[in-house]
Amino acid sequence: MSRVPLNKRVLNIPKPEKRGRGRPRLDVPHPVTVQAKLAYEERRILEEFLKDFDVTAAGMRAGIRAQYAHATVTRIMQRPHVMAALHYEMSERQRRADIQVDEVIRYWYQMAKADPREFNPLRWRCCRFCWGEDNLYQFTPSEFRKLQIAHQKKYATNPADAPMLDEQGGTGFNQLRDPMRGPEWDEMGFKSNHSHSCPECNGKGQPRIEEIDLSKLSPGALLIFEGIKVSSTGDIEFKLNNNRSKGMEQVAQLLGFVRPRKPVWAANFTDLTADELDAMLAEAEQHGYIAESDIDNLRPLIEGKKVEPLVEKTTRAK
Repeated sequence: MSRVPLNKRVLNIPKPEKRGRGRPRLDVPHPVTVQAKLAYEERRILEEFLKDFDVTAAGMRAGIRAQYAHATVTRIMQRPHVMAALHYEMSERQRRADIQVDEVIRYWYQMAKADPREFNPLRWRCCRFCWGEDNLYQFTPSEFRKLQIAHQKKYATNPADAPMLDEQGGTGFNQLRDPMRGPEWDEMGFKSNHSHSCPECNGKGQPRIEEIDLSKLSPGALLIFEGIKVSSTGDIEFKLNNNRSKGMEQVAQLLGFVRPRKPVWAANFTDLTADELDAMLAEAEQHGYIAESDIDNLRPLIEGKKVEPLVEKTTRAK
């Protein structure tokens, strides 16, 4: 059986009319320029591949039949001069966008390390006894003035017999101050701020609901923040995306720690003749997409139309 040339068997790419001298001008929104001299078919496939980096879709958009698109484009893209042209176009794209690989890795890493707890309005602040004198009850300035006025009114008729005002822990209570925590809190992962903990709350403090200042969020938290939703009852809900796991996956792939899962065989069995089916299964077996033992099981399923028109088999890249 004589082998049909590749350009006649697979590459059924319509060529536009010539415009003057030279090669025909490609009717694409953004034509690319390459350093290497490419044939028309190679240039067209490269342009389509640069749109979404989908091998099968690029081949079909270039005019290759669906059952041959993946294998044909893969074979063409592996040619040295086509790979050189691809690398050149990628470097030009990065230069025009003024972005480096390190910036992309930093972007995904910040998203992966984002801490959703930054959107938690619950804060632990000091209690009334944390920073008072001798760890006694501490007043705010207004509370202390009211205490003095009440004491003076109580003994206004006989001020000479009035006892001294019990100031307890004094004034100056700040509800935004951290609790008094001793050295034992260092062992629990917190930072100590005094020689001993508050005897009343043991350094735990009191819970408070505080407003979140969005201007003080970390870069990673800003990447996962999508907005605020206010309900009819006035409740506020922070909307966050779920890209943290995707961010770590992208970092691992960019650094080469893991290889992405990708389709290794995609075939369209619609309107296939017996010869085309035999050629497609033989090519899939040659590239290791299916085993020889699978052919006998696939053939009756395909001919009996017991499977979907599009069959994909995915595996982790070796």
